[in-house]
Amino acid sequence: MIQYLQRRYALSRKGAMDNIKGMLCCALQNISFMLPVGLLYLLVGDVMRGTLTAGANPVLCHRLCRGGTVHRGLYTA
Repeated sequence: MIQYLQRRYALSRKGAMDNIKGMLCCALQNISFMLPVGLLYLLVGDVMRGTLTAGANPVLCHRLCRGGTVHRGLYTA
């Protein structure tokens, strides 16, 4: 893949390696942006079905009951 990028975009080896690192970092960042939205989607689904109980996920229910949000609760644990 490095050889392909070097020929295709006229990059040096370091430039091709940095390009790959940039693509991987961008992909990880996009996944990290999607994770809280996915958790919120699951939470709303549980709330709408009425299946959100303390037995299902006690940490999440405890944080929601004391007023914390899902996003803040995950990063302050």
